[in-house]
Parts: sequence; C-alpha cells; structure tokens
Amino acid sequence: MLAFAALLLALAADDLTPEKAAKVQKDRDAAMAEVAKKYGNKKSSELSSDERREMIRDQREAESAVLEKNNVDGKELARYEAKMSLDDRAATRAERDRLDKKEQNEKKAAEQKQQQAQQPQEVQVQRGFSDDHPVTLEEKPAAAGQPTVERGLPPEAVDDQNAASGSSAPAAPPEVAPPPAKKSHGKK
Repeated sequence: MLAFAALLLALAADDLTPEKAAKVQKDRDAAMAEVAKKYGNKKSSELSSDERREMIRDQREAESAVLEKNNVDGKELARYEAKMSLDDRAATRAERDRLDKKEQNEKKAAEQKQQQAQQPQEVQVQRGFSDDHPVTLEEKPAAAGQPTVERGLPPEAVDDQNAASGSSAPAAPPEVAPPPAKKSHGKK
C-alpha cells in the first residue's frame, strides 16, 4: 500500500509542467493577495501577535486550497520548482505572462459588456398598431400652418361627460363669478 502511494506521488510529480506551475503560482498569488486584503494590506510588523497568527493560518489554508484545486502536492511542487532548469523557468514565466494577459483581456471584455449594458439602448418607435392599421395623429393641417391651441375640454368630451352624468343639457360655457368687492384702505 505504501509503495502504491509513493508511485502515485511520483506520477503526480511527472504531471508538473511549466504551464501547471505557472497556473499554481498565479492562483497562489491571488489567494495571498485576498488574505492580505482581508487584513488591510498591512505589514506583519504592524499587526498584533494574535492578528499575525490568524493571518499565517489563513495564508496556509489559502495555499492548501490552491494546491488541492490544482491537484498538486505541496512538497512535489517545491521539489519541481527547485529543480527547474533555466528553460523550464523561462517557459513558466512566459506562461504566467500569457495567463496575466488573458485575465486582463477578460476583465476588459467584461467592463465593455457592462458599459454597453448601462448605455441607453436605441428605442424603436412604431407608429400605429401595425402596418395594416396605423394610428395617425391629427392629419388635418391647421390654418396657415399654425397649430390650434384649445383650452379646457373639447366640445365632444363635454358632451360625453354630460351624457355620462345623466344630464341632457348641451355643453354650455361655465358661468363667470362677479369679481370680489375692493377693500377700502382708508378710515371713515
């Protein structure tokens, strides 16, 4: 059983490539930045001993979560990084740069999509209910091209209101009340 576990670890070490190492490093850096942000991006010397202890515990948990997410053993990764050749290191650096550029492009695309969603969309205006039965607004041209301005309700509406209220009187203009008497300001 122990030999089988050792064989699995050896196979896992063979799975490590510069691309996978770059992905693990990127994920690890992101997790550490998140932990540092949680503690206000302060230096460890600025934290109390209890806060420092909690921060170290959170960093360990974050790193183990990253390693588990990428199916990598921490010791094997450390061995692989220590034994990397110059070509492997250059390939890892190039892959890391590619991942960073890809992430930046995704952020830009997301920002552009969000800006497009926030911009007012062009509203199409259709006149009428359909092309077969259009609704037209006052086709009668006013005299001399001037618009007619009406005050109050049009006569048809007054007739409709009278019919609805039950009175059969024709539309009559409202009566004008006499003006109020002027106050005198002098003494009598």
